Amino acid sequence: MANVVSDEERKQELQKELAQIDARRLTPSNDIVTKEKPGLRKRYLRVVVTLCIALVASLLALLYVAEHYSEQTGVIYAMALLAGVAGSSVSALVSVNRRYAGGLEFSNGSRYPDQEKKERFNCRLVVGFLTRPLLGAATGPLVALGLSAGIFKETASELPAVVFWSALGGLFAKTLIDKLKDLFANLIGAKS
Repeated sequence: MANVVSDEERKQELQKELAQIDARRLTPSNDIVTKEKPGLRKRYLRVVVTLCIALVASLLALLYVAEHYSEQTGVIYAMALLAGVAGSSVSALVSVNRRYAGGLEFSNGSRYPDQEKKERFNCRLVVGFLTRPLLGAATGPLVALGLSAGIFKETASELPAVVFWSALGGLFAKTLIDKLKDLFANLIGAKS
């Protein structure tokens, strides 16, 4: 008697084979773990050290400017810039640490230590993390300008309030930039 396989059985067999292929593809081989894991850890540490330096330097500069130049015109924007850098540095540190705690992703797409789909640290993210303080440098003064112009719901002219809102602008720089893009698109009637 001929062995007849139903379409459903064949479909299940194919799904099992595909799952095995995916598992082999996504499971890091010992070679890639041995080769790439130390490099990823070094990059992670370099990113963390760089962001910590940016954070501490911006805070020290902020304190220095507040102490020595608080009476001069225009200092509010310099302080807003520094507060934005500090906020973005904190945001980037939180993000890089969360990803590193989630595990590593290697150049071939395999994941370590498990195969669960979640945010992980990988080489492609390094430049993005290192440029986050620059986003804060841009958003801090924008927030200060927006506060003084009355564009935001909150208005503030006192230096501590502007520094606070600029630091928050840096902390949420990506979200702020997206909102400002939407605001501008609505102003000119363009689709975002």
